[in-house]
Amino acid sequence: MEPLAIPRGPRRADLFEVAVTDIDAEGFGLGRLSLLIGPQREPRTYRVLVRKGVPGDVVQAYVESSRSNRIEARIDSFIQESEDRVKPRCAHFSVKAEPGGGCGGCTFQSLEYQTQLKVKGDLVRRMLKTAHVDPDLVQPVQGMDDPWYYRNKMEFSFAEGPGGVSLGLHPTGYKYDVLDLEECFLETDWVAGFLATVRDWARERKLLTYRPKQSIGWLRTLTVRVGKRTGERQVELTTAPGGNREDVDDFARLVREYSAEHNVIFQSVYWTEHVAQRGHRTRMECEVLYGEAFFREEMRLPDGSNLSFEIHPRAFFQPNTIQAEKLYGLVVKRAALAGQRVMDLYCGTGSIGLFLSRFAEHVIGIEMQPDAVENARRNAAHNGITNIEFHLGDVGTVLSEMSLTADVVVVDPPRSGLNPLAREMVELTGASRMVYVSCNPASLARDLAGFHKTGWKTLSVEPIDMFPHTYHIENVAVLER
Repeated sequence: MEPLAIPRGPRRADLFEVAVTDIDAEGFGLGRLSLLIGPQREPRTYRVLVRKGVPGDVVQAYVESSRSNRIEARIDSFIQESEDRVKPRCAHFSVKAEPGGGCGGCTFQSLEYQTQLKVKGDLVRRMLKTAHVDPDLVQPVQGMDDPWYYRNKMEFSFAEGPGGVSLGLHPTGYKYDVLDLEECFLETDWVAGFLATVRDWARERKLLTYRPKQSIGWLRTLTVRVGKRTGERQVELTTAPGGNREDVDDFARLVREYSAEHNVIFQSVYWTEHVAQRGHRTRMECEVLYGEAFFREEMRLPDGSNLSFEIHPRAFFQPNTIQAEKLYGLVVKRAALAGQRVMDLYCGTGSIGLFLSRFAEHVIGIEMQPDAVENARRNAAHNGITNIEFHLGDVGTVLSEMSLTADVVVVDPPRSGLNPLAREMVELTGASRMVYVSCNPASLARDLAGFHKTGWKTLSVEPIDMFPHTYHIENVAVLER
């Protein structure tokens, strides 16, 4: 394509033709745009990030933002659709992401699932290559047999809409607008109907939704959790302070009536006040409206036995139970345990460590979030696991003060990965084998390159698709020294 001459640099709402060739780590379609700018016809090449563009698309895209040599753009129309595009299953999915338009819950519904897996695998290889890590180490992506209705938790937002209260998900790129969901194929088949019932209730009672810019209003979110192994359910209404108790009690009545009418039984029904005051720490004040203080989910271990988890609204639990079993089972397999001592750094609520405990002599978990450590200890006790201990604190501080060592170390850091100091702390464990669990291919590539400089060698990288129809991809890397 010949460079286009324009009198100035790209501005918001300008239209350009873009060919999409790749996908980036945030799920944008990647393209290049060559321009000749101004009377001097200065050549400039821009990296164009196209929302919901896929390789093989040629589109007319309008500019959302432009800075330096980077443009973010949305599809206005197709000149040529990729051969890999398919008709999305959900009516809410759209390449247009205007308020009331395309839902932001999915990124890749317009790609056939096996193509999604290939795109994600290619992305991991490309990220590793940029960090000078051998991309041939990457194994095929482990997908799902059925990539629908896989989530065990979804949080839906309230907002003011054209018809009153809206309840659903945000359109892509819009933080405050909410799309009223009429169907959704991510969590379970009855959720859309339940949302409609709660939405109608909020409109009938003329309730106000929370407006973060003005810090006024009441309704914030509705969270639904469903045990994929147990079938148990939990619902949580989250509000700002200052509402009427009558509205809270009426919400409990509504859930009871919905349960009786549709035979959808909730084991745990919560009301949570999100208390956020400037200059004070944010508090989540929870009350059980009826039922139990938690709901139960199970996960299957590689040996066929089960672990049981009691999940409180504030407790983290992997949103995809089925793929989490694959992920943790792979960690166990790659740890190659035969009774060794294992250290689980950044252990969160202890799920990985609990899996490892069945195959290790002893497991040590370290985590700096107090709620997560409390939850991890409770889960260990609930499952009768005694060869595991959890320590609260910064990884480096705990390791240096307690002189803890292990044969195998497992790290599952946040999306940003490990900082240089954290990589140094791994050395304090004395481990000769490492299993690195990552949710971000870019930070994984950077950290693997850093470990290579200190004598570690990467043996394999195995991607697992935890979130079909989105750009997210989990990876399990194995290192030795």
